[in-house]
Parts: sequence; C-alpha cells; structure tokens
Amino acid sequence: NLRTRTQTLKAVIMASAWHNVEGNSRVSDKDGVGGVHAAAADAVVRDKQYVDGTLTAASFTNGVKDISVRLQAASRTRVCVVWFSNANSSYSTDNLDMDLDLVILDPKLRTVASSADTKSGFEIVQFLPKMTGNYTVRLQKQRFTGTSEPFAVAWSDRQDMATCQVKLNGT
Repeated sequence: NLRTRTQTLKAVIMASAWHNVEGNSRVSDKDGVGGVHAAAADAVVRDKQYVDGTLTAASFTNGVKDISVRLQAASRTRVCVVWFSNANSSYSTDNLDMDLDLVILDPKLRTVASSADTKSGFEIVQFLPKMTGNYTVRLQKQRFTGTSEPFAVAWSDRQDMATCQVKLNGT
C-alpha cells in the first residue's frame, strides 16, 4: 500500500533512522537524521505509526493542524513530518510551496519538542516522553502557496528497534 506514497515511506524511514553514525542524533551534516534501521521502520508500518494525506489551505484551523498520537513514557521518541518540493520539468527550479513547523504537546498540552526549519521539506524532533498518553503532533502553517500538498507524519520509539535496554539503579 505504501509503494505509491513516497512521502509516507520517507517519513517512516526518517523517523526510524535510529543508527546515529556521527554528530547530533537528530540531524547532522554527515549522516542526516541517521542510518536506516529496518526493524524499526517495519515496526512503524506494522503498528500504523503514521498519518498521511493531502493538505490544502483549508486543512489548517487558526494556522494549525493537530494529529493525536499515543506515546509511551521513558522511551526516546522521534516524530517526523515530510512534504515535497515542486521541481519544474528541467529541474532548474525546485520550490517548496509549503513551510510547516512541528510542535509536540504532551497530554497536558505543554510543549515538549519543536522544530522550525525554513529550508527543507521536513521537520523532525527527538525527545523523551515523561508520561504515557495521547500527545499532539501540531503542524503550524508558516507558508502555503500551493493548491494542495501531500504530507506524512511518522513516529518511532527506541522500543521499535527491538533491542533491550538495561538500566541500573542503586546498588
């Protein structure tokens, strides 16, 4: 089902790219958002940890579109929103007709993470949820000059990697 939904595939891969090769684990100049982690990407798709569709100017209420996602406490989480640019037929121009900022709100509607980049077709955040519950993925419209834009949001947590984490406390 995702073969023709390239924006969704890109969001899934980016959200689940947990293998940090170097630098900042969210975004760096050498490994981007990280190396692909196939098991985590498979878990995101299997568990339907993505939302996709098409945005228009009318999709935003007071400049925002909210998406509710369920997250687990104490499991490092990544959320990524992706949209594409529009290149002309000779690829001499490549315009972003939309600019979104990404804000994550916890169940008490407090901001826990945000990303605001004006020069790329994605936003990504990485954070540690302090409580289990329904979080709000808020897409804030900064600019919308097209007629419609396909988009996708995907989220992944470290448990999607199917690796064990051991914490030692006390003695």
